[in-house]
Amino acid sequence: MVGQIYSHDFPGNLVDLHPSVTTNQRPSTATITEMSLHDLSERHSSTHTGGDGKGTGTWHWGYGWQTVPCVGVEAYCGYMDLYFNMHDLTMLYTFFLWWVVAGLVLAVGALRFWARRKSAAGTVDVEGRRCGKGGVVKALRASIVAARRRGLRQGFLLGTFKGVTRVQITVLVMVVIYLAIFSFIGGTYNKVIQEATKKRTELGWWSNRVGSLAFALTPLTLILSMRENIFSLITGIPHQHFNFMHRVLGWIIFAQSLLHTIGWTVVQGYFFEPQTQPQYLAIQWKERYYKWGFVAQMLLAFLWVGSLSPVVRRIGHEAFRKSHYVLAVLYLGGCWGHWPEMKEWMIASIVVFFFDRGCRFLRITLIHCGMKSKTAGFGFKYAAAKTVTETDADGTHVVVLRLLAKPLHYVPGQHFFLTFPSITLLQSHPFTPAVVNGHEQVYVIVGMAGETGRLVEAARAGSEGGLPVILCGPYGSPRVIDNGAENFLLVAGGTGVSFTLPLLAALVEKKTAGKLHFVWIIRRLENLAWIRAELLALIDTALNSKLTLQVVIYITRDGEAVAPTLSETDSTHGLEKYAAYGRPMCKEVVAAFRESTAGGGRSQVLASGPAGMGRELRDAVAESNDAAKVWRGQEASDVGLYWDSRYW
Repeated sequence: MVGQIYSHDFPGNLVDLHPSVTTNQRPSTATITEMSLHDLSERHSSTHTGGDGKGTGTWHWGYGWQTVPCVGVEAYCGYMDLYFNMHDLTMLYTFFLWWVVAGLVLAVGALRFWARRKSAAGTVDVEGRRCGKGGVVKALRASIVAARRRGLRQGFLLGTFKGVTRVQITVLVMVVIYLAIFSFIGGTYNKVIQEATKKRTELGWWSNRVGSLAFALTPLTLILSMRENIFSLITGIPHQHFNFMHRVLGWIIFAQSLLHTIGWTVVQGYFFEPQTQPQYLAIQWKERYYKWGFVAQMLLAFLWVGSLSPVVRRIGHEAFRKSHYVLAVLYLGGCWGHWPEMKEWMIASIVVFFFDRGCRFLRITLIHCGMKSKTAGFGFKYAAAKTVTETDADGTHVVVLRLLAKPLHYVPGQHFFLTFPSITLLQSHPFTPAVVNGHEQVYVIVGMAGETGRLVEAARAGSEGGLPVILCGPYGSPRVIDNGAENFLLVAGGTGVSFTLPLLAALVEKKTAGKLHFVWIIRRLENLAWIRAELLALIDTALNSKLTLQVVIYITRDGEAVAPTLSETDSTHGLEKYAAYGRPMCKEVVAAFRESTAGGGRSQVLASGPAGMGRELRDAVAESNDAAKVWRGQEASDVGLYWDSRYW
């Protein structure tokens, strides 16, 4: 609740002292010093006309009109000088926050553009080693990147964010330090002004400072949560990778708002009129900013509690998502009602929300209004899907969904949001197509609780015209594959093969040198049926290339008595295909891959699967990077990682 001074906050004889001052006008601004009433009068002189045409005043963005000259006792005028100076400085800091954000995003975008142009620089010498162009500059850049990748290791934060990387934690710490500095910098402290029965301190303007920063952060946290993310467009970072900062900024906004509320409650309930409490606080409660501030704070508290992991697991992801949307919209309305003088931040948040929805609608329209149909003309048409349900010995149900639809501008590694109208129009979920060709997309979907469980039932029931599907996409980075890398390790856990298989197909099609290792970890041998035909066809294609392709399928729950179907080895073509039993250690998989590429060029690991596998891979890849060796030209110690999180 941004502090506001009404007529009952003034000295009792204020209106009598200056009859031209109305109760909806505001007092004034300056630095509090040892000055006389004459000095204060000169300080508050102004030629601006107040909003209602009565008296004169100065406009302060985010607060309103300041009535000048100051009318009241010297102590009151001195405090209002300080109060308005601090307000103007706070507004400047909120704008500066966005200048910094814009500058960082543009800087990352520029670095991305520069790195993309330089990533493929270099040739391959007769021994197969990477010979870079650019000399010292290129070596320095590669060494810095290798050193940064040491931060890929995952850690935990307060026992809550267990899946975050050290890089993300570092970014969070930097944000917290930045906000802490600008919550206090430029302030005037240890100034206690006793005015009749009111004690005026720095708590008032400081509470406004943290509340204003919370307002300014609101559009940012919405941008970070959106699919149609302008930050993704500029930086190339996929939208789902911003979810962590969306969550923690929400926590920060909640903390700032709570401090703001507590601060003004102490001011109004303790420092002002202590002899007449709680009657004085009851009078304040009738003000608009008090009522709507309480509403906004309660809505924000519900948003925070509802986003806690135990609560999400309890109510389910879909219930969380829908309630989160509703509470967020109501919160924006509560903030607007609380302090309309800063409604621009709420307008910006609403624009972000509807921009995201508008872009989604446009994507869907472009895909489905352009679909061909023998029985219908131009117009919106669902995509028809053929479904096959597979159930293994563990009782896991998997739907293999084949969509007869060609996506727009799809790049391997990207994903789509699918809606199943026969189940519900109110839900959409992200899925990565395992296969995309000229006429169809293939999805491998595990049936869990909620909509995917109902999808299994719908697939078993069957449909004469196929299962209707609405697609929205594609989303994700269009440049998952590092064109500057020479060797690639692709690791998939379960249905994470939907991410790695199309990348393998792209590499087999385009690469003519280097080594490719494809690792797929599944529970049962029968899980191979999900993509058996596609995988065999891809292996056959690789036989005709110069690639050294090794396909390893780890089966974690079947015994060795089960005969593998992909265990043949064709050493003539440098192709190894075999099945192994047991659960592999990701560290050992990466180490074996690095050993096979020793003396070669840069490498990249492309992976998707359970969160635990992601943590192991991050640690393994981090240990594989050695900036000192990269500086000496040993590019085999330059190992990148692209992890596609399928658990958002």
